[in-house]
Amino acid sequence: MLQRIAMVLALVATGCPGEVDPDELDNLLAAAGSGDLGPTDAGETDLGATDMTVAPLCTAYQDIYAELVAPNCATAGCHDSVTMSQGLDLATPGIGARYAGVAGTDGPCILLDPDAPEESLFLTTLQPTNPCGVLRMPLVGTFDQTDIDCMTQWVDELLQNR
Repeated sequence: MLQRIAMVLALVATGCPGEVDPDELDNLLAAAGSGDLGPTDAGETDLGATDMTVAPLCTAYQDIYAELVAPNCATAGCHDSVTMSQGLDLATPGIGARYAGVAGTDGPCILLDPDAPEESLFLTTLQPTNPCGVLRMPLVGTFDQTDIDCMTQWVDELLQNR
């Protein structure tokens, strides 16, 4: 039931095309609360149908990599396969296997920490301050919270698929 309420709220919050009528929203929330999201008239849509899905925060690993890591981190002069700033090559496949459990060069923090992924240096460097005291990344620009959430998903996937 909570998933259905969350789905309705997510659809409203993400700006579905057009405007949501407040009375219709109340009806949808009431139906979600009762567990009855099926059609009541022939012309109504079943909100429990599989075609009414909410997109995940981020898509597949390759999309997160292509949209965030490659253009912001794995670039010439930074962490590409030639420059490898701080010894990091984020341009070559096998990132998870190469850096899981490996300490960073500037302190005790782990690049990809299998025991505490959220404490991985790959993520903490995206914050204004971090426990290792290294420079905030990327050097040019910053990631917003959605980008950081996507990077968190990417790190989790790297550790799962190593």
